[in-house]
Amino acid sequence: MARVNRELGRVRRTGLLLRIMAEAELRAVIQRETNKSEQFNRFLKWLAFGSAGVIRENDRAAQQKALKYNLLIANAMIFYNTVMLSKDLRTLIKHGYYIDPVCVAALSPYATKDLERFGKYTLNLAQVPDPVDYSTPVVSQLPLRDVDQTGMDTSPEQPEAPV
Repeated sequence: MARVNRELGRVRRTGLLLRIMAEAELRAVIQRETNKSEQFNRFLKWLAFGSAGVIRENDRAAQQKALKYNLLIANAMIFYNTVMLSKDLRTLIKHGYYIDPVCVAALSPYATKDLERFGKYTLNLAQVPDPVDYSTPVVSQLPLRDVDQTGMDTSPEQPEAPV
């Protein structure tokens, strides 16, 4: 039975490889998803503290603890980056800039430029953060009309038609 399953697996793998070679769109999807995974792993490695991300403990529980803490920090930083990007995009929309959904789709929450990994942080439990706005869109709702070189909408305001 083990041999049958092994051979069946080989046939399925060969079929998948032939499909990948034949379909350019499938290759593009695989490449895109692989790149996302690699970006996340680079972000995790950048966030890892000490020993360049290498876990030197030989205790399985300590290794799992280090991995979970690193994932917790990474998820918190991704959330922070996403909230800040959303705020910035909404501010641009309020100032009349057109925000293209294709451009927003290309943004990444794995930015490290403005994050300070090593520093002095104080925890103020009395300070309540602003609520996260999940309802306001981060892309422009109207089709691109008349946009000048700076990205500002210069077309005259059109009155809304009665519904």
